[in-house]
Amino acid sequence: MKKYYLIFLSIFTLFSCSSNVDEAEVKKAQQFFESVFQDQVLDSPEFQASLGFKSNYDKWDDITWQKSKERSRRAADDLKFMKKNIDFDKIDEETKISYKLMEKRLQRTIDSDKFIFHGYMVTHRGGKHSSIPSFLINYHRMDEVQDVKDYISRLRNVEPLMDDLMEQLRLRQDVKKLAPAFVYPQAIKTSENIISGYPFEEVENQNVIYEDFMKKLNALDISDAEKLRYQSEVEAVLLTIVNFSYRKFIDFLKDQQTLSRQQSWGLEV
Repeated sequence: MKKYYLIFLSIFTLFSCSSNVDEAEVKKAQQFFESVFQDQVLDSPEFQASLGFKSNYDKWDDITWQKSKERSRRAADDLKFMKKNIDFDKIDEETKISYKLMEKRLQRTIDSDKFIFHGYMVTHRGGKHSSIPSFLINYHRMDEVQDVKDYISRLRNVEPLMDDLMEQLRLRQDVKKLAPAFVYPQAIKTSENIISGYPFEEVENQNVIYEDFMKKLNALDISDAEKLRYQSEVEAVLLTIVNFSYRKFIDFLKDQQTLSRQQSWGLEV
């Protein structure tokens, strides 16, 4: 008897929950979740590329603290809107899970604003400096000539990206949030490897970015003359802009490594 009572109670509870569901409210919640996702996509050229879109195909993500502040403010606005305009009691169980996950994600973004200069942007496992080649290899497709031009433009934009990275690290230095000293040797080595191989050196092995570019370029159905022109252009950009940006970054890391050691020894930085 008790068994049948529990079954009945479960069915009754499920029916009661289902009867409170307002499909219009569910639709409104799902549209809101979709709008937040779309904002995230529009905010990130790199995310766009990972999804297969070619908008902003020559750009990198904005990694400045100002952009982080902007994301936190938008998350606060989104959370306020969600709590005010979506009735949690009127959505189904699946949408409630999405609601809770969205609530946690937005709150985490809001909370991160308090620790904006506390995170390490360079670690022994990597950072923005190390992700540039892998991003180009994995996500920058070259299906037509415009994609070739955008690839080269993205390489040109490595310089302002690395300048932004150094500025963010410098700001962390100002508030004594330097990475541990053991992080720097690996970060320096990784950066040196990124500007190794041909055309940076007169060696047989090709640079990883150059090899990727040439492989994708040669797969295009364009004339040999066009391919030679883009090959010359990418070599020039690598040897000047990319090389200079990474060498400047390496020097910066070496300086921060010294400061990090001093900080760990309790010396004034």
